Order: sequence, then C-alpha cells, then structure tokens
Amino acid sequence: MTIFKSCPKGHGKMSLKKRNKNITFRGVEVSFEKESYVCPVCGLGASNLEQAGVTQRSIANSYRETVGLLTGDEIREMRENIGLTQKALADKMGVDVASIKKWEGSVIQSKSADNALRDRLCQTREQQNPCERGVRLNQGRLNAAKVLEIC
Repeated sequence: MTIFKSCPKGHGKMSLKKRNKNITFRGVEVSFEKESYVCPVCGLGASNLEQAGVTQRSIANSYRETVGLLTGDEIREMRENIGLTQKALADKMGVDVASIKKWEGSVIQSKSADNALRDRLCQTREQQNPCERGVRLNQGRLNAAKVLEIC
C-alpha cells in the first residue's frame, strides 16, 4: 500500500483530508466523500489503492441512491436481516453467488436485477414470523421505515 507523505511537486508533507466531491457518473450528477492526501501548498491530491477502492464504492452507492437502486450496503443488510447467505439469495434469484458479492460491493446492478433483488428480499422478509423479523431488523442499521420504503 503506497502512502503519499510528500508532495510529488516538492512542496513538503501532504496531509490526510476528507473532501466532498461532485462528479458526473453515467450522465448523473453524484456527490460523495473522498479521503486522500492533499498538499497544503498546491492542493494536489493523491490516494493509495485502499482509498481508491473506497472512493469507487462511494461513487457507486451515490449513483445507486440517486437513480433509485438499492445500495450495496442495503442489499447486504437486508439479506443479513432475513438470515440469508449470499449463496441462498443467489439460489432464490437464479444467479451465481458472484453476482450477489459484486452487487454488495461496488458493481452496480441493472434495474431488472434491482427489481429481482427487491422481490426476493421483501418476499422472504414477509414470510418470516413478525417477531423474528422485528428482532433481525433492529440488529441492522436499516430502520423499519427504510425497509418499508424499499419493499
């Protein structure tokens, strides 16, 4: 992992900063937070590989929120809240487990895949005992209103 400690332009030490960024991604304006090393003199920013991965995931999730798709975190949390493994959800959807792993990460699912995810996740949630459903829901970060909005 590369850590940028000095400005490549010779201005001295760079400091780690979080900055809000706006970009156009797939024709849509998205906002996200980016962490990188910044030169206090010239403003040059540099990121290491780990920071680049976090940025990629942030852009993907911001895009998904903007266009009305489930974010990777929402997919994972809903799946965990109803007690499904990635493999079990993949089997319910008729897709490979790799697809679920990608969608829970930074790969953006299609609208049809998003609709299928909602159908399977919400259908399974509705089949559970209401008491069990409430306990599992409260263990995650998604609140009841957000789950109802999704389903």
